[in-house]
Amino acid sequence: MTSIIHQTDLAQTIDLAAGRARYDECAKKLLTYKAVAAWILKSCTKEFSQYSVKFICENCLKGNIEVSSRAVHQDQPDHTGTLNGNEESPSSG
Repeated sequence: MTSIIHQTDLAQTIDLAAGRARYDECAKKLLTYKAVAAWILKSCTKEFSQYSVKFICENCLKGNIEVSSRAVHQDQPDHTGTLNGNEESPSSG
């Protein structure tokens, strides 16, 4: 006899959140590749549309692409603090 296991609403919510977190991490990982970022810039912005992906990679995307490593706040665009998981973002208060 096979028993059917039903998840509670809480268990379903946890599973959904975990799935979204994995999706979010994969998306962020993709954005660290310069070719992906360059393709997005070329395809989605008028300013880069005239340039090749190779040109954008070699001339416009300098250094390593950082994802989820720095705090970003609209009122402090030059904020240089890094996120370590123990601090609140500049917008908190």
